Amino acid sequence: MDNINYFKLFRASILSLLVTSFCAHSELNTDFLRGEIPTQAIDIFDDNVKYPAGHYIIEVVFNRHALGRKELIISSSDKETLCLNKDWMTELHLPVDYKSFGDYFDPIRNCYNIGAYPGAKVIFNHAKQTLTFSVPQIALDESNQQQSWDYGIPGAKLNYSGYVSKTNSAQAQVYGDIDSYINMGRWVTYVRSSYSRDSGFETSEATVSTAIRPLQGNFVAGKALTSTTTLPNFMFYGMALRSESSMRPWEMRGYAPIISGVVNSNAKITISQNGYILSSQVVPAGAYQLNNIAPVSNGDLTVTVEEDNGAKSVRRYPVATLSSLLRANEFNYNLVVGKKEIDGKRDNHLFQLGAVDYGFKNVTVHSAWILHQNYQSAALGLSKDLGKYGAISLYTHAAISKFQKQTPTSKNFKQTGFSHVAQYANSLTDNTNLQLLAYRYTGKDYVDFADYNPNALYYRSNRKERYETTLSQNFDNSFVSLSGWIQTYRNSVRNEMGASLSYNTAFKGVDLSISGDYQKLNDYQRDNYMVSIGLNIPFSIFDKNQFWTNSVNYSRTNKASFNSGVSGNINDQLNYSVNTNKDKDDWSNSAYLGIDQHLINTGFAISKSKHQTSGSLNASGSLIATKQTGLLFSSVRRDTVAIANIDNLENIKFNDSPPTNSRGNTIMGVAPYMVNNLKIDTEEVPDNIELLDTVYSFVPTDKSIVYRDFKYSAIHRFILRLKKANGEFVPAGSSARTANNAYVGFVSNGGVLLLNLVDKLEKITVTSPDGELCTLNIDNIKSNENKIMEIRCNE
Repeated sequence: MDNINYFKLFRASILSLLVTSFCAHSELNTDFLRGEIPTQAIDIFDDNVKYPAGHYIIEVVFNRHALGRKELIISSSDKETLCLNKDWMTELHLPVDYKSFGDYFDPIRNCYNIGAYPGAKVIFNHAKQTLTFSVPQIALDESNQQQSWDYGIPGAKLNYSGYVSKTNSAQAQVYGDIDSYINMGRWVTYVRSSYSRDSGFETSEATVSTAIRPLQGNFVAGKALTSTTTLPNFMFYGMALRSESSMRPWEMRGYAPIISGVVNSNAKITISQNGYILSSQVVPAGAYQLNNIAPVSNGDLTVTVEEDNGAKSVRRYPVATLSSLLRANEFNYNLVVGKKEIDGKRDNHLFQLGAVDYGFKNVTVHSAWILHQNYQSAALGLSKDLGKYGAISLYTHAAISKFQKQTPTSKNFKQTGFSHVAQYANSLTDNTNLQLLAYRYTGKDYVDFADYNPNALYYRSNRKERYETTLSQNFDNSFVSLSGWIQTYRNSVRNEMGASLSYNTAFKGVDLSISGDYQKLNDYQRDNYMVSIGLNIPFSIFDKNQFWTNSVNYSRTNKASFNSGVSGNINDQLNYSVNTNKDKDDWSNSAYLGIDQHLINTGFAISKSKHQTSGSLNASGSLIATKQTGLLFSSVRRDTVAIANIDNLENIKFNDSPPTNSRGNTIMGVAPYMVNNLKIDTEEVPDNIELLDTVYSFVPTDKSIVYRDFKYSAIHRFILRLKKANGEFVPAGSSARTANNAYVGFVSNGGVLLLNLVDKLEKITVTSPDGELCTLNIDNIKSNENKIMEIRCNE
């Protein structure tokens, strides 16, 4: 072998160190590293070859976002253009719009040539072992529709919370909430129950449901609550098929304008509203279209585009939004068949409910209906975006209701009534937001189905008109909100009204709040008002956040009261609060200690006043049972959870989760129908562990139990300096092999050999480029010492 080949062999040996750990303990093809200069090694140093053939473990970076490590096989036919297998892309959840790449798909090889798309780049850096994508924003699928949903694994889960309290002058009180789940494939059985000493067990919801992706909705059967935008909700027994807005990405929910354009270089696009930044992102050169911006209120959207060459442009989009507005071509639906719950019992007759909302470019149309033997209603409405003049919605409801005979000889009593609703929202200035201005008129013969009881003799509504408004104002560090309402009645019933005003500000970390409330209700002899002033002062003890909270309250009924307390964290598992309160009749003091034991949350409270002493104990947590994990206890109480497992490694965390137990399991809450990245915290991973998985990306369905197994290998690491028996260094380029002739590494300059072995070996054989053999006895050398250890060849 000539000097050039020696030099190439040495350079190849340095590169091989990047993948040595995988070559030693996986099924990777290591033929290209067996002492000769193979085609792949030559390709690495050929500047004309963009994608050297081989088997790699690479870091994937997509539009500047790291997606984790992934195995990649590059074939010899991909030297100039890399054709990526469709399954490989799907497993990695690359956020590309596959329809945009239809012209660049190879059906024979089942792969996409992403780099052939105009403006797209796919760069492979063999030295850093990275694959970097740069794809124009217009070709992305940011709705996460390309990522499959994870329905989780079969299992059972129980979330619980409850307390026991006792005073020295009354009987002990016991209360508890229990949510139970049974997951089988796509189906989830859910029961929500509560218990109190006075009323016993009560079940407020009991359903069997499944998520249906093509319909972006749920099928639900059992006892549930209706869910419509135009009609009051009520409990029913039956079946429902209804859309679920949470199945859309958070940014796609509700109304928003479409923002599009073309940039000539990598550009930063910042979108703000009333000084609040909604989105700031960098898009590659080319066309872009942003339809995933969700305004937080009414007011202009300001779009600032800054390109690499310094060019800057600003555009404004006027926005006024109501919750009823939908984006163009989006729709909501709700179809229900069942029996209504009346006074804790089922109605004798079936009802059918339907509701459909559809969004056009600037208008959303609403419709709803209810069909029942003794009740029929229909509702029509529209919501309109008026641009800089705000947004408005109008609804009209009509209902025909039939009631019992008032006497044995009279006919059933039937009445027809109407109700009308108008809502308006707008931004009056950049900082003043009219969040809602609403008006509702209720005819005297109109009955909502939620209030309808066919067993009643008749129904007459005394409600006539209702007015509501909510107004807010932002300052630099302050916020003011004002709301008010008036309800008028018929038949000499006096009108009701209410108003509230709040002011919040912060200076040097101190929070000040002032609030006032006024209500005039028919349930009370006279009107009532309340004023409150609060001051929250943060401080720190031993790097733990603490708060000193003070308030002065005054109401017409209770007069003045003063409250002061300190609360905070003692450590990661202990929190506390100490409080004192003084009013005109009494002075009370209380203390609380909360304990998070990862397996259960508990708390102890004690309170003492002039008249009585009370104490309480509360506890909350969850139990999960699956085939993969057995029975698990956790303090996490969430509908949707993920279980991470790293086999038999204890005290490892994922996404700030509780540490793993002795079997390597831990539980954390996750968000349904959104991309969740489950990432391992490597700080507590032992040095001799080589992680094969560091992050998982998934989209869980609601109430699912997702399970992810993180693979690893226990590695014996050695840093050896090899010398011959005569004291000379073993030459660079020598290859090291096991007794079974398996390649394990190259010797670099100075006789340095890095070994990463799954199994502890007794001997290693090193072969120099000229064929000289050297046998190393490493049985007595301690692994994972992180230092160079000198060793001589055996004679």
